[in-house]
Amino acid sequence: MKRIQKLDDVRNSNLALCNLNINSTFYYSYLNNLESGNEIMDFCEHIWDKEVDKIIDHCKEFGISIITISDTSTQLLDTLALFESKGCKIGNLTKTKTKFIDFKTGKNETRNAIKVFIG
Repeated sequence: MKRIQKLDDVRNSNLALCNLNINSTFYYSYLNNLESGNEIMDFCEHIWDKEVDKIIDHCKEFGISIITISDTSTQLLDTLALFESKGCKIGNLTKTKTKFIDFKTGKNETRNAIKVFIG
């Protein structure tokens, strides 16, 4: 996955995300993806409706045109509809890696995800 200097700088400092205008869901997804080694940034945690605009803004700011969402909450369809209402396109199903290691294979576990093209 593409490294984002601004987020790496935050990781190595004592600065608060809210003081830097960085959405925490976006930030922690970034860290999880560094650990899992995904090529496409995956959001495995629930995305609250109020966060969608900021996540889209961050994607545009950092040159991210595709994300995946592997969150399995019951609100996933509503979240996808909100992304679509903001000009994003919902893509096909794919697989993504988690940060957790499968003890049988020694590799990152995989889970289903859906692609979202940032508009």
